[in-house]
Amino acid sequence: MQMNDSVAHSVFLAEAEDDVADRIGRAFASAKPDWGIVRASTLLEARSVLSRQKPDLAIVDIHLPDGDGMTLLPGRLENGQCPMIVLTNGAVGQALGAALEAGAIDCVVKSIESIQALPQIAERAIRSWAYVAAREKAEQTIRLLARALESVANGVIITDCDACIEWVNPAFSRLTGFTPEEAIGQNPRILKSDVHEDSLYRELWQTILAGSVWFGHMVNRRKDGTTYHEEMTITPICDASGNTTHFVAVMQDISERMQVEQALRKNTWALQTANRTLAQAIAEAEAACREAERANRVKSEFLAKMSHELRTPLNSIIGFTELMIQDTLDPPSPKRATRLEKVHRNAGNLLALINDILDLSKIEANRLTLDLAPVDVGHVLEECVELARPLLRAGTVELHLDLHPSVAQADPWMGDELRFRQIITNLLGNAVKFTEAGRITVLARIDANELMIEVHDTGIGIAAEHLDRIFQEFEQVDSSNTRRASGTGLGLAICKRLCRLMGGRIGVRSTVGVGTCFTVSLPWCQENAEHKQQTDAGEAVLDAFV
Repeated sequence: MQMNDSVAHSVFLAEAEDDVADRIGRAFASAKPDWGIVRASTLLEARSVLSRQKPDLAIVDIHLPDGDGMTLLPGRLENGQCPMIVLTNGAVGQALGAALEAGAIDCVVKSIESIQALPQIAERAIRSWAYVAAREKAEQTIRLLARALESVANGVIITDCDACIEWVNPAFSRLTGFTPEEAIGQNPRILKSDVHEDSLYRELWQTILAGSVWFGHMVNRRKDGTTYHEEMTITPICDASGNTTHFVAVMQDISERMQVEQALRKNTWALQTANRTLAQAIAEAEAACREAERANRVKSEFLAKMSHELRTPLNSIIGFTELMIQDTLDPPSPKRATRLEKVHRNAGNLLALINDILDLSKIEANRLTLDLAPVDVGHVLEECVELARPLLRAGTVELHLDLHPSVAQADPWMGDELRFRQIITNLLGNAVKFTEAGRITVLARIDANELMIEVHDTGIGIAAEHLDRIFQEFEQVDSSNTRRASGTGLGLAICKRLCRLMGGRIGVRSTVGVGTCFTVSLPWCQENAEHKQQTDAGEAVLDAFV
C-alpha cells in the first residue's frame, strides 16, 4: 500500500520530561514541519486527550508520573484507534516484547540518536498501521462475503473457467444432496437430467463464454435420482485484464412453484367460475354505488330546498332588525333595543346553522376547518343560556348555568367560538324542546386538561335502544308525523362531527321519564385538537357527521 509522504499528520505525545519533549518537538519541526504535535504530561491528561481526539500517531512514555503509559495500549487496532510508539529510558530489548504484546507498533529508547530518527520511525509506523488496517478490513470483507454466500437460501456453485467445481454453499447440498466433498472437483453435469436438448447447453456456453450472463429454467437431477425444477443464473467472473477466470451459478428451487402452476392450470374451470362470480359481485357493487349516489343526490336536493326556504325569511328578519336597531329617526327604547339585539343574534346563529347544512358536501369531503381564536368560555355559555331562556315553558322549567371556578379563573380557551356556540345551542335547544317541567342545568369545568360541558335536563328521556343512533344524520328517536318537536335530525350529528374536529368527543346517558345528560369533552390545549383533526381525516370521508 502506497502512502503520500507530503501528507501532514497529527501526533500525540505523552511525555513528562520537558527536555525530552522539547527534543522530540525540534526533531519533528526539522524533519516534518507540517506535522502537528499535541502533548500531555500525565496519564490522566493523555486519556482525556485520546478520548476527544484521534491523532494519526501516539508516542507514549512508559513511565508517566501518575501511572504506566502501557495501559493506553491494549486493543487499539480492534477499536480502530491510532498506532502507538512506546518511549523508554532503559534498553529497548527489555521493553520491546511487552510493548508489542500490549499493542504498540514500535519501542524507542530516549537517546539523542533515536529521538533524531523518531520522525522517520513515526512515518514508517503510520505506513505499517495503515497497511495492517487495510488488510484487516479486506479480510473482514472476505469473511463477510463468505458468510453471506453460505447463508443465502439459493444454491451457489463456483467453478473455474473449465467448469470444474471449486466451491458450493450449504444450500446447494440441501438442494441436490451432494456434499461439498462430493461436488468439489466434479463438473456440473453431475446434475444433468437428460430432459433438455443439447441445443440448450450450447446456447448456455455460447452466452457465458462471450462474457454475458445466462438465465434460464432447468430440470436437474439430485443425487438420489429425483428431479427438480430450478431457475439458474450463471455469471462469468473476469480478472483485471478482462479474462474469464471463474463462473458463478445461482440456483433457485422452483419445484413447488411449478406444482402450484400445474394445479392452477388443472383448475381453469374453477377460476373461470370465480371470475364470473367476481364479475357479478362487481356489477352488484356498481349498482349499489349508483343507488347510493342517487340517494346522496336526493339528500342534497332536500337540503338545498329546505335551506333555501329558511334562508329567505331569515335574511329578511336579520335585515329588518338591523334597520330597526340603527333607525335614527325613531330609535328603539333600551328594552326594545335589547330584545332586537337578541332577535338579531338568534337569527344570525340560525342562519349560520343553515349555512352549515348547505355546506354538507363540503363537510362530507372533510373540507370543514376550524377558525381558532381565544374564547371566553364562561361568557359564551352565559349568552347561550340567555338566548335559550325565552324559549322555556313559562313557570314550569328552570334554566341554570353552573360555572366551576376552574373555568372562570382560566385563561381564554383556544377554539372555534362559532362551532362551540353551535354545539351548546343545539344541546340547549334539544333540552328545551323535550323538557316540559323541571330543570335544565349547564355545568362547565376543566378536568385533566379537558373542557367538560354537561347539559342536564329532566325531560322525557331516550330509550336505551335508541342511544346508538341519535348521533346519525337524519335520525330521530320519534320520526312520526305526530312527534312532539320538529327538526331535521341533523343537530346531534353535527355536534358529534364538530366535537371530533375539535379533538374532543360527545356522549349521552339517559333514562326514560327521568331525563338526559349530554357530555362534551374538548381538549383545553388546541394543539391536541389539531392533531386529532388530522388523525380523523381519513375517517371523515366515510363518516361525514359522526
